[in-house]
Amino acid sequence: MNLVKYEAFVKVSELGNITKVAKELGYSQPGISHMLDSLEAEFGFPLLIRGKDSIHLTNDGMQILDYCKQVIENEAMLQNVVAQINGLVSGSINVGATSSSLQDFAVKLVHNFTSTHSSIKVRIYEDCITGLKNRLASGEIDVAITTDNIPDGFSFWPLVHDPACLILRDDHPLASYDEVPIEALNDCDMIMPIPYWDDNILLVQKAQPFEPNITHYTASDTASVTMVKENMGVYIMTRIQAINLPKHVVVRDFAVPITRPIGVAARPMKTQSPAVKEFVKSARHFASAYRLPQG
Repeated sequence: MNLVKYEAFVKVSELGNITKVAKELGYSQPGISHMLDSLEAEFGFPLLIRGKDSIHLTNDGMQILDYCKQVIENEAMLQNVVAQINGLVSGSINVGATSSSLQDFAVKLVHNFTSTHSSIKVRIYEDCITGLKNRLASGEIDVAITTDNIPDGFSFWPLVHDPACLILRDDHPLASYDEVPIEALNDCDMIMPIPYWDDNILLVQKAQPFEPNITHYTASDTASVTMVKENMGVYIMTRIQAINLPKHVVVRDFAVPITRPIGVAARPMKTQSPAVKEFVKSARHFASAYRLPQG
């Protein structure tokens, strides 16, 4: 069985463009087109509707899509089991991670894993918590380094507790506090992340409601920290994010400790490949020695 044409079909369903699929899989555009034509001939019915700028699946193509994904996944699991029987753990893992965890924790975790498991290829996907939840459910990623907001039927292994904190200029009035009372944020000029990336501020507001004066909306921590540096408002982060801050930007904890669990989420271990099982095991070991950044 030629699995590459199944992979090409699945990738076309995700990307909707043969050129993008060819680039991702490392084939020429005519080569991908030939694979898709071959798969349609093999099945005996059209799988794709080819438009001028994009490709869509036919109704028949939609019906077989999940089965094609299962063929690819089963082949990967077969090869991993064979490798394990031969005394090796190999394969590949798609790991999703939140932007906040990638500031320090997730990067160090993955680097620690790949340096001791060179036969396992790891690919990282950055996304928001909601995006990671959807990627897990669709099977696009095998593991997520995220909070405990996960799809039904998945398992979560907490690794560290990440406290929320306030980022502000060292000459800001609230910088005089060792620990900032949450009520002090009422009417305070604050930089707000765009929807779906605003989980940190929502975490604090859930613990104790407050109404800031929102001055700007951002899509990245880098932009937010730069605005803080220019005295354009304060910003809520977590300790894992609050590293390598520029001069005159400081971190203050809240008077009421507010933390969230960061861990790994995946399908139950009994259904997982040896590579994923090894990743979760390594992550739990790494977390036992991890220390939060102090800002």
